Amino acid sequence: MNPSDARAYEMHRLVAEKIQRDPDSVLNLAMRNIRQRSAKGVHPHYRRWLEILERGPADVIAVLLDPGERGQELRSSSPFAGALSEDERQRSLERAHSNAQ
Repeated sequence: MNPSDARAYEMHRLVAEKIQRDPDSVLNLAMRNIRQRSAKGVHPHYRRWLEILERGPADVIAVLLDPGERGQELRSSSPFAGALSEDERQRSLERAHSNAQ
């Protein structure tokens, strides 16, 4: 996993933890983000994310934690902007940096 993918993975690992604690809030945020972004044009990954979100928290978490190509591809167009606080985001970046060394 390259450094950029490792950073995205760590951030989404924290998003997955949040989904476990409060699935409705986090998944609703993702749906709102997709609707707002789709108003500017439909990205193919948005359709895929909508399908995954509709299947429920377990499937979303599985994608977020998928270390393979599919997970990396979908994390690159993540609808979870705003799900992490700045402190959480910084913590994930520090963890990714530590894991890379």
